[in-house]
Amino acid sequence: MGSLVSVVPQPGMPEGGAPRMKTGWDRVCEGFTQMCADVKKAYTNSMKTKMRVVLASSSLVKARAVERAMLSISPCCEITCKAVASGVSRQPRGIAEMQRGAETRLEAAYEEDALVVSIENGIVDDYDLAVVVVQCPKGRGMALSAGVHIPVEVMGRLTGDKTVGEAVAEFIACDEADPHSVLTAGHSSREDLLAQAIVLAYAQTLFSMH
Repeated sequence: MGSLVSVVPQPGMPEGGAPRMKTGWDRVCEGFTQMCADVKKAYTNSMKTKMRVVLASSSLVKARAVERAMLSISPCCEITCKAVASGVSRQPRGIAEMQRGAETRLEAAYEEDALVVSIENGIVDDYDLAVVVVQCPKGRGMALSAGVHIPVEVMGRLTGDKTVGEAVAEFIACDEADPHSVLTAGHSSREDLLAQAIVLAYAQTLFSMH
């Protein structure tokens, strides 16, 4: 049976067939790249001094995500990590608890004239995601990371304060701080997802309704 898709040659099309069609993921990557470029341009135009960044956590994964996000915006930054309490359970459930934990961390780590990043991962239904809050002199932004589906077998092990990472590790060897890599077959790490959400939250601090 022949192909149901016909290709009409266009000027500039390579001989022998059509170029590879863009996938949905290609468009997501292009959109994220453009968002980074827009944020970097806005930052360059609005802030000329070295950016001081405070992370409301001592988590290595979160620190790497903040470094990656900030360097995509401006290479001129200095990141400090502060170990602060979230005031919520080890494995938060629901957006309200996650947001409360992120805001509690933010208040504890707050420094005037610094950009403060606070992150709280948790479970919403059967998805693992994070609430990211960014506070800077220009305002506050908030975003959610992309959610990773938690298999029903893992959900069944989430009793008490056991984290998703701890539950996943009972089935397969993994970094308990990054079960996302295993759950996405190595395609998206927790660092990847958090970095994107941090850029998005920061971009909102540059937006004004006035």
